[in-house]
Amino acid sequence: MICPVCASALSLEQQQCPGCKSELTAYLMLAYQPDLLFNDAIGRMKREDYEDACDMLCRANTLRPDDIEIKQLWMRACYGAGNLKRAVSLMLDLLEAAPSETLGAQYEQLMREYEHSVASPEALVRDLLVKQSDRMEALIGRMEQLSAPAAQTESPIEGGNHEPL
Repeated sequence: MICPVCASALSLEQQQCPGCKSELTAYLMLAYQPDLLFNDAIGRMKREDYEDACDMLCRANTLRPDDIEIKQLWMRACYGAGNLKRAVSLMLDLLEAAPSETLGAQYEQLMREYEHSVASPEALVRDLLVKQSDRMEALIGRMEQLSAPAAQTESPIEGGNHEPL
């Protein structure tokens, strides 16, 4: 890393520039903020918390607007949250920045979904409800799996449906 004040070389651990003695803690926090937001958004997407992931990636994009990886993840989070209009807009930005056949095909599919949702708001609501229902069923299944081992190890004397002796 290079000091933004005097251009001296810095190691990753240094919070103060050895050349000009400037305190760089705030600068370093700002420089790494997009990375922290990006990583936190990945974790939220794994938990299917797409709305919060979108908010974090929007902030990361504001701090680093030319970062294609942030835009790609933001587009996926918007898609997961059901915000197809925003996902299409981000996809167009991605195609403009780095056109490819794969992105073009993804854009075409996304546009078909978006046009379907605009033409039929009822279909969009139905699709979103089905997605949410599927997510809830998966979450309930995971919760049941987590609680199943505890129920199996329960002592028959402590928790069973036995009549007293």
